[in-house]
Amino acid sequence: MKIITIKDLCFGYENVSVLSHISLSVEHGDFVGIIGSNGAGKSTLLKLMLGLLKPDSGSIRLFDKEIAQFKEYYKIGYIPQNSSSLAAGFPATVEEIVKANLFAQIGFLRFPTKKHKVLVQQALETVGMQDYAKRMIGELSGGQQQRVMLARVLINHPQILLLDEPTTGVDFKASEALYALLEKLNLESHITVMMVTHDIERISRLAKRVICIDHNGVLEEKHDV
Repeated sequence: MKIITIKDLCFGYENVSVLSHISLSVEHGDFVGIIGSNGAGKSTLLKLMLGLLKPDSGSIRLFDKEIAQFKEYYKIGYIPQNSSSLAAGFPATVEEIVKANLFAQIGFLRFPTKKHKVLVQQALETVGMQDYAKRMIGELSGGQQQRVMLARVLINHPQILLLDEPTTGVDFKASEALYALLEKLNLESHITVMMVTHDIERISRLAKRVICIDHNGVLEEKHDV
């Protein structure tokens, strides 16, 4: 089942074209790597899919709905570039960072219930960070912080994960662990993963599909066999 369909998508900032005639689709359960040169529009593509930017032309359908009518963004977990470094300077514990993504459920000026606390614990257990719940986020390594950010989006049980360069600034061992975790979520929990990366070798080994884009559109698409 196609859960993302992009057709003839074009976008530019002012008079500078960034994406030109991009067409691609993503099936439920896919693990898709997106590669391309700097400035090719990889991050922009994710922002267009999230409705943070509006295309100049073309169409985006999410879960078979035109993006203008799509409202169920809880189905999509998004980890932007440098998310862990941004969180590192925030004066909050690991569990507070994760719990903050339950704001829509908890409500304004209301206290979390036992159910919400259980959800936080389960999300941290999924990424192996349950023992760090009371630690300040800034005390953790880059790899640990990125796992916390992953737990933060997993708490809402998304069907799609969109990740923008999640291993930037993370050492090799932590990167390997993060890739293994994403593979597990994809295979065991059937979460669709769409990941922007410059790590061509590793993503080619792990992803089911690797899509290379540039200003002229989709240049290459490799399917796992």
